[in-house]
Amino acid sequence: MKTVEFNQLSLTLALSLACGAAAQAAAPVPAWLGAAVCAEQQVGQRTVRVSADTSTIHIEQANGSVQQLTLRTGLSPQLFYLPDGRHALLTTRDAWVLRVDLAQARLVAEVRVGQVAGPVALSATDGGLPSVLAVSTAEPNTLTLLDDNLQLLKVMNV
Repeated sequence: MKTVEFNQLSLTLALSLACGAAAQAAAPVPAWLGAAVCAEQQVGQRTVRVSADTSTIHIEQANGSVQQLTLRTGLSPQLFYLPDGRHALLTTRDAWVLRVDLAQARLVAEVRVGQVAGPVALSATDGGLPSVLAVSTAEPNTLTLLDDNLQLLKVMNV
């Protein structure tokens, strides 16, 4: 495995830019879905809607079928799609990180990285290296790095 060193300033800047870009790139939410829906994104042949108020995601498959998956409360509207197009990572306000299999509409892994989550960013995947998810937390004040299988890579006090 390749080890990558980050200094605190560059990682904070990367998190801020990534979160801002993700918020600007969010797809418009249809009016009929109501205010409970925080985000809708399309990847490949699936449309995924995150309903933060109800802790539910709706996965619309290419054939038109819709699957509903209820997860933890306080879902963040950001979805982080993994390169395989089948899995996505989500976070909650209380610092849970969830890996969801979109094809089967099921939770496959979850881990808690703190008490209160802050900005989250997923690295780009170049050259076949695995994705790295960076999760900042306010309680405790840390930055946690996880691989795309939610295995702990590093925890840094900030």
